[in-house]
Amino acid sequence: PSVPNFYHNLANAYKDKSDFSKAEELYLKAIAADPNFYFSYLSLLQLYLVSDQKSKAMDFLKTKAMLAFPNNQNFQLLYNQLKKEQQ
Repeated sequence: PSVPNFYHNLANAYKDKSDFSKAEELYLKAIAADPNFYFSYLSLLQLYLVSDQKSKAMDFLKTKAMLAFPNNQNFQLLYNQLKKEQQ
């Protein structure tokens, strides 16, 4: 398996065990290994949302995900939704 896949799959296992801190670390390693590995961006955002870290999700969307994938409508919609919730 590729390095990003390895980190991503390991992160999923930690997320399933509710070890969100370790999962976050591994998703970020997957992204660092391959900045175009979309699924790790998506999974990290899901992790932030299920662990009630919406401000972290917003920051990650704005500083990483939407820059890496500027035409991704899902990221834009999620960002807009989170922004609206903050108001």
